[in-house]
Amino acid sequence: MTGREIFESDEWIQFVLGEGWRRQEARRDLLSRLSEDDAVELVELAASGSSEEAAAADELLVALARAADPRLSGPALQTWLDHQKRHGADRPAKLLCSEALYVLMSRERGWVEDFLLDRLRKEPLTPRESRVRVIALSVLATARALAELLRLRNEGGGLGVECEQLLESKGLVPSKLVEERAAKWRAERKAEDLQWLHSVHIARLQEGTPLGEVVRLLGEPDGRAEGVIWYTLGEESGYFVRLDTAGRILAAEFP
Repeated sequence: MTGREIFESDEWIQFVLGEGWRRQEARRDLLSRLSEDDAVELVELAASGSSEEAAAADELLVALARAADPRLSGPALQTWLDHQKRHGADRPAKLLCSEALYVLMSRERGWVEDFLLDRLRKEPLTPRESRVRVIALSVLATARALAELLRLRNEGGGLGVECEQLLESKGLVPSKLVEERAAKWRAERKAEDLQWLHSVHIARLQEGTPLGEVVRLLGEPDGRAEGVIWYTLGEESGYFVRLDTAGRILAAEFP
């Protein structure tokens, strides 16, 4: 099945109009059969086909692009990316919620950064779209994206909580927040502050990091022995930093 035949096939019709496992089966079949010329036609359908055909074409093109499939490359790939950018300018919320955004992110990060931070800031987004935006910002993870997540986090509310959780889970917490939480730990010695510092920063330090980084954040330890230092948490628990023979960090843990 080649050329125009593939777009008149039962598989294409099932993929465009079907649902469930039959549609997934048709998708797999089409992806296995598409030629380079078919990919070019998909690009044309994505730009000028019916809404159903355009959505189906975009889905296949996203799959090809994310796999760096050679059937979609060169001018055809760039034409499709340019179409997505024009589409994003006209209907930004739709691009925001599509997988095509992440293809663009892998190839044109500067454009995506401007789209997420400048274009969408002017757009009235639904709560769901706002959540999708902060997820995209956390994946982009540029300095401007992190600054925007921090701004939203400081505004509070449900979205602010989500921003904080995303920053923490991805190890993208700005150094200012780490320093603030470390100062709070040194002043109050609360377990939750130490647990936060461990999960978002200390546990992510590379093996062999000088011990001074931990001591700078947590203060002088409560105890030392060969190959280990510790900080006391109550009467029966503590936080242990294990060291190599040169006094560099091997691991940090709550036993």
